[in-house]
Amino acid sequence: MSTLALLFVLLDELHDTFVTPIDREDIYNLSQAFERMVNYALTTIEEMNLLRVAADEPIRRMVSLVREQSEDLEAAMQRLAKNPRVADDHANHVHEKEREVERVYRDAIRNLFSRASEPSALPDILYRREVYRHISNMADRAVSAANVLGMVVMKIA
Repeated sequence: MSTLALLFVLLDELHDTFVTPIDREDIYNLSQAFERMVNYALTTIEEMNLLRVAADEPIRRMVSLVREQSEDLEAAMQRLAKNPRVADDHANHVHEKEREVERVYRDAIRNLFSRASEPSALPDILYRREVYRHISNMADRAVSAANVLGMVVMKIA
């Protein structure tokens, strides 16, 4: 089943539910943010394969940080009902990791374009930059999910 189909199933279930512990709108916004993260992950892999970009240290580091963001989001969701302030703390860690992804991204771009003296290196530089940008955007989607979680915490805490 596609992610879009799963989203529609979720929406149908929400409409059939009388009371949810989280506002329906927040559940929808969370599911949208999580879906965007997953889509970025999948399209990043597709891009790397299509453009034949092998993982280098900046890619490994950024992906590792995005994985940590995902783990923090999962921990926040698990703690939301019983420990909303702990959930909010996990959501704040997502923001911290996004800032670190951006630092790695900027350093990687600077280093990448410092190699731009050879015209033959240009395609690889542009392809790699595209993958870096995609991973950076994935980290931004995690922040979007963390922002929704923060709003949920404000409502229930």
